[in-house]
Amino acid sequence: MKDKLIRVLSFALIAAVALCAIHFSALGQRGVDASNYSYILDGDNAVLTGCSSDLSGVVMLPETMEGHTVTGIADNAFKDFSEVTCFFLPPTLVSIGSYAFEGCTDLANATLPATVRTIGKGAFWNCSSLISMTIPTATTSIGECAFFGCSSLSSLIITGTTVRAAGLFDLQLDIGQSISIGSSSVFSNESDNPTTVYCHQDSEAYKDLLKCQFSSYKLLEDCTLTSYTVTYKTSDNSTLYPSRTLSDQPVGITVVEFPALISGYNCESDAVTKILVEDESANAIAFVYAVEETTTESTTAEPTTEEPTTEEPTTEEPTTEEPTTEAPEVPIELKANDASVIINDTNNTISGIPTLTQPEVLTTQLLNVEGNGHIVFDSDKVGTGAKLYLVKDGDTKENALKTYTIVIYGDVNGDGNADSADLLIYKSVAAVTSTLNPDPAFTIAGDITGNSIVDSEDLIQMKAVAAQLKGINQSTGRTYDIASE
Repeated sequence: MKDKLIRVLSFALIAAVALCAIHFSALGQRGVDASNYSYILDGDNAVLTGCSSDLSGVVMLPETMEGHTVTGIADNAFKDFSEVTCFFLPPTLVSIGSYAFEGCTDLANATLPATVRTIGKGAFWNCSSLISMTIPTATTSIGECAFFGCSSLSSLIITGTTVRAAGLFDLQLDIGQSISIGSSSVFSNESDNPTTVYCHQDSEAYKDLLKCQFSSYKLLEDCTLTSYTVTYKTSDNSTLYPSRTLSDQPVGITVVEFPALISGYNCESDAVTKILVEDESANAIAFVYAVEETTTESTTAEPTTEEPTTEEPTTEEPTTEEPTTEAPEVPIELKANDASVIINDTNNTISGIPTLTQPEVLTTQLLNVEGNGHIVFDSDKVGTGAKLYLVKDGDTKENALKTYTIVIYGDVNGDGNADSADLLIYKSVAAVTSTLNPDPAFTIAGDITGNSIVDSEDLIQMKAVAAQLKGINQSTGRTYDIASE
């Protein structure tokens, strides 16, 4: 209630001093309505579940949805928005779901508000442009592999003492067992540019780093700390957007900040990258805005006069159609060009496809159609569950002669690969904390031991696959020792 009262008084003060009305753009692209966001309610608060518009550049997520305060971002909410460079997260945010920003490969900044308590597993999976991240003191839980594949992440600053560090970059399979499967590993230091983790000596994170023998860490107590402030103002020093200050920042780390999008204003600069120094005033980042110029063009259309036209009568000559004899129609069938590709017309699946196969390779090199037909495959990934349609020429997939489902053995998340991301699902299924996708193709793909179910036996095999000790024969669906191949 107190916060709401302060907010109301602040707006009243702005109106009293006759500042112009400012509307913060809800999306990176101006003109896209905020109603394109979807959300669900958690009590009286809103949890963002996604956006129906394409997002790119700077994206300012809304603080409220239809009067409900945004406190959460749901699982997979902004997955694969690969052209977003910066997310401005709402200052009321409490939780970030699993894989919320997975695949946002251009994302360089997503400053976490001080209110964030939980970060789900794989939350920033493969955000390969992310530069630096500060975990707030309020954060108590970070899911495994939250920063897997963040190959540009040079610094991860853990300001609290209760957050665990094991598994933030890679996956710890069992107690005392570790593997290196990410570009930055918390269990080994094999990456060319490993992330430096900064934490306090009395923190749980420090205990994990010692236990996992992770060498690329620094204690905050041993560092020279500084801070930096980001402001968003006009040239006459009028504040357009609340400033942000990040404290407890180690001297020497690299940070990047982006200008906020403010309707009616243009920023005079783009993203700013700084290497922090001890002098806090030298670290200041000031974004300066000018009023957006608008131009109105007026045009006067000249009246046009159409000349009347007179159509001449036409006389059609009688025609005599010659009888035609139609050639017998060749049956339309889907055929494999490669002996390893298995087309199963009993359960309508296609297997034996190498992992990470591109769609055009599947449809032009691995498969062909006999007769007057063609293939329709409109998925961007050749992964388990993707649909391939056998269609008669001149027809559409809605009238497909047959629909096949792709099966990639070991790929139980549908991304076309069999790797650590799938291992997480195997673990959840074996622990009976979640179930596979109900499409039967996912059970076929997950059964790499041949017992017709997905269970702990498959998990054991998949652990070896993730550790690159075994491979999966995509024609038979069974594992083999890599050393023996």
